[in-house]
Amino acid sequence: MKADRIIIFLLTLLLSLSLFSCTESTVKNREYDEQEVLLEARELIEKSISLNEILYGDGLSYDEESGIGIYKEATEESLSKYGIADMKDLTEKIEAVFSDSYIKTINSSDIFNPIVDEGVTLSYARYFEDEKETDDPQLKKSIILVNSKYEYTLKNKYEYIGELSVKGSEGEYVIVSSVVRATRADGAVRDFVIEIKLIEETYGWRLSTPTYVVYNEYTDIYEDMIK
Repeated sequence: MKADRIIIFLLTLLLSLSLFSCTESTVKNREYDEQEVLLEARELIEKSISLNEILYGDGLSYDEESGIGIYKEATEESLSKYGIADMKDLTEKIEAVFSDSYIKTINSSDIFNPIVDEGVTLSYARYFEDEKETDDPQLKKSIILVNSKYEYTLKNKYEYIGELSVKGSEGEYVIVSSVVRATRADGAVRDFVIEIKLIEETYGWRLSTPTYVVYNEYTDIYEDMIK
């Protein structure tokens, strides 16, 4: 089941990228200031690291003794680590780093919303916000509940080991590239060339594609598919 889910995801991603490329071919490539793009890209990628951990990696730690069923309350220590207190804080951090289109992808996944098909829940949301009572009976506190059974995809560690460079523009997007070293839990290490798309939106530059790499037993299968 898990393998089928990952392969379906990879096929969907491949199709999306193909359709995206076809659309972009009819749009004039934008001009840009290379130094400005590099500066913005470095800052945004740095900010994205912790968001990648929350959204796709280990995620927020939780208290096993709290919550209901599979949902457990995120610990204050974990929330403090990432500089958030509630879902509003997390949303604001996401909006400050990722593009509108990327955020739509996040919101259409099971990170913040359950996946339901014809009334059947296929997967439960990883996070959702709730309230609990405080010492003051008139006040309630917002809390983030974490799905303790969630199967996340980013299980490997990764680090940027190459210089960031600008590859060029495609339509309204500017592409930067670097080398990322991924390390699996079993000790396997592999270097990947990663290309990241940025777009300049109303409030500034934003990342429009992932800044992490997944290195697992299915990596070679995916690479064979795109050859």
